[in-house]
Amino acid sequence: MKKEKILMIALASSLLFNVTIPISVTHAASHEGIGKELLLKKGASLFSSFSAKDQKEYLRLINLTSTLKDIPEWIAEKIGNIVYPYIFENKINNKSGQLTGGLYEDVFNDNLQWYKDIPKETLDLNNGERKGFYLKNPQKTKKTVILVHGFSSAPELMGGWVKSYYDMGYNVLTPELSGHGTSTDTTRSLGWKEKDDVVEWAEKINEMNGNDSEIVLAGDSMGASTVMMSSTAGLPNNVKAIVADCGYTSGSAEIKYMLNQLPGFLDETFKNQIFNSIDTQLQLNQEISLTDISAIKQVEQSKIPLLIIHGDADIAVPTSMSKELFEAAAGEKELVLIEGAGHPTSILYDLPKYNENLKSFLTKHVK
Repeated sequence: MKKEKILMIALASSLLFNVTIPISVTHAASHEGIGKELLLKKGASLFSSFSAKDQKEYLRLINLTSTLKDIPEWIAEKIGNIVYPYIFENKINNKSGQLTGGLYEDVFNDNLQWYKDIPKETLDLNNGERKGFYLKNPQKTKKTVILVHGFSSAPELMGGWVKSYYDMGYNVLTPELSGHGTSTDTTRSLGWKEKDDVVEWAEKINEMNGNDSEIVLAGDSMGASTVMMSSTAGLPNNVKAIVADCGYTSGSAEIKYMLNQLPGFLDETFKNQIFNSIDTQLQLNQEISLTDISAIKQVEQSKIPLLIIHGDADIAVPTSMSKELFEAAAGEKELVLIEGAGHPTSILYDLPKYNENLKSFLTKHVK
């Protein structure tokens, strides 16, 4: 039972923190009735991004819990303290941007490379504190989309989505969010602080193209939640629409969702202790709470037309969150679900449906 409990704790941690389980653990799991394939499918790259010291301490705590009948609160606090900087500080940055799955995987990755290669104008905010890349459409237009990347991603990795808007005749700005890449801010906030970046970039577009230009805000994953949060943050009046691809309702709901996927041996008290540990660190370091980070509270107050797109097989941000956002949104709204798509791969699984609904929605709200 001891080995089984260790394996279940490791699996639980992979679900909570989106981590990769060490090969030695997955190998043992295949002999305990917990499939190796399942463990690997549930895991991702966060654990491998930990420093060697943090990896060692994390695994020590995981192993320690297997020897205890009741897990003391200090273990939950230490786990939260280890994980916090990998979520809320500029430690993890995706360098590839490639995604897999779906009939349009090759098209997506070709467009990713196209955007990396095509010449773009570099813009900046606050004397270079934050940068963005502006791709002017060859067709003369005052329509611009501000396309916001997700957690740990980067502007140059947005090519798969850029191409859809570019082909529809839009100028495209892909900004680098605070706490990502070369940003001088070393902290991230799952979209809450970053929403103010979006407002500033919209104002920057107006400086360039005039207040009579038309702006669309769009993003995927954290970027989707960020643009929804920006909807009540003082955007200029010429922001005509928002497109949110697989965004979460709130920071607290997303973390609690991961906690609730854990096997039953972790009781609610321990789950709440881990949550509170992460939240305490966020309050101490950034003076915000996980409950502050809320897209759903903002769309409840916003009248900006909202298109929500989500894969119906998303296990990172559950599809139910987009349904909640759709129900809560106060303005004109549409919800599009893409069959079989995970996170954030709707555009890979059904590019024609994605583009058709995008074009139809934008035509209604942008001249």
